[in-house]
Amino acid sequence: MRLTVALLVGMFWGTMASAQIAVPSYRFLNGDLETPFQAWNEARSALHNGSSIETPRRPVLPGVHGRNLELLQDYYVRYYPKATQGGLRSEATRRISKASDFRISALRGFMAEAIYLEKHPEWRYPSKPNTRQVDVYRPQPDGRRGIHGAQIKFHIDGNPALYAREMLSDHKPQRFVVPDDHVEPIKSYLRSVGREDEIRRVHGIGESSRTIDQRTRQARREAITVRSSPYLLLGAATALELGPVAYQLLTGEMTTDEAQKMLVRSAPPIGMAMVADQALKLRLLGNGNLRGAAKGNAIVGSVYFIVDTGLLINEFGGVSNALHDPRFWIDRGTVVIGLTGTVLLCSKVGAAITGVSGGFGAPIGMGSALACTFIVGSAVSVAGDEISEGMLGPERRKQRIKRYEDAQKEISKELECLGSLQEPVQPSRSLDCKPAGAAVGTAVGI
Repeated sequence: MRLTVALLVGMFWGTMASAQIAVPSYRFLNGDLETPFQAWNEARSALHNGSSIETPRRPVLPGVHGRNLELLQDYYVRYYPKATQGGLRSEATRRISKASDFRISALRGFMAEAIYLEKHPEWRYPSKPNTRQVDVYRPQPDGRRGIHGAQIKFHIDGNPALYAREMLSDHKPQRFVVPDDHVEPIKSYLRSVGREDEIRRVHGIGESSRTIDQRTRQARREAITVRSSPYLLLGAATALELGPVAYQLLTGEMTTDEAQKMLVRSAPPIGMAMVADQALKLRLLGNGNLRGAAKGNAIVGSVYFIVDTGLLINEFGGVSNALHDPRFWIDRGTVVIGLTGTVLLCSKVGAAITGVSGGFGAPIGMGSALACTFIVGSAVSVAGDEISEGMLGPERRKQRIKRYEDAQKEISKELECLGSLQEPVQPSRSLDCKPAGAAVGTAVGI
């Protein structure tokens, strides 16, 4: 019995000791937890969650998007798991893309914390998003128990008086971190108000406020591009398919029946591209983060290209005929240029218009990008057809002239046959008469 009790007591205190070491506890050197119960409860929670001060809680960058966007994605999924539907980076991207000019001030703060960790590998995020006054921490430099905490602040105007007031409310962290160009003004202000002892707390992030603002805005622009590019890609594919049809209908070069056949022919490649896009969106392929990224666009574009190429090879009568026909290569080159160029160009146009359109920037930017997609995609496709017609024009004219001459001969024979019905046929004359209408049919086919 005594052995059991001793074992239980030993396990309890062993658990407490290991938790004290393992937890990236947000206690400062002077202690952030007021009661022993709070200390025990935090240690118990940390042990249960498997937190460890040996495992750095640092930004995770998958490399799917740009670095700036992924820094903000990581912050969102780390601190707003419910808002991001359990930590979906695609949902974080959606929220970043919808950030208004008012909300972007908060994004600057997120970016400032992420950049500080980027510049200082020994620092890490706390595991609890509601940790009081601690944005980032590191182990004590001298190896003592507890942590070395830092509060990171960013104000675009760099008002030193505002920073100084926040230093009073956030008094527990050992460091008060601000953009590099705000450090000296804060120190000068603290000297002027007799708070020289607090100057040692002020440290720089490692980047200026201008750089942080630029990186934040670039991340938002990329988020807008990522959100819009799937629709632009499908719009470009649709424009490539239907642009020439609409152009030829308007110019009278195609009949309504021919246009309907072309619409039916365009359905499979566009439909399969939509299926691939939805598979990315519904996380049947990947975790949803690929949609809108370069890799996701490559998947959707490849599906469209493969299906469309298969139909085109069938129209040319086989692989050998297609590969030896210049029109096949012109058509494939038009598709590649149209898809990549249109998405790259029009996504930039949409992001730029969104940034200058105020509160209704997102819908205006998306509408502008889609309009750009249909215009550019149709123009590229029509240009490809014109190039193909230009290269093969002389040969086609020769074929048409030959068909016209053959039709004239057939019509002359038909007239002779009609005349022979009224005159007696000479014994020396033999006419190869065809049924009425045969020559006319040949002429119609010109």
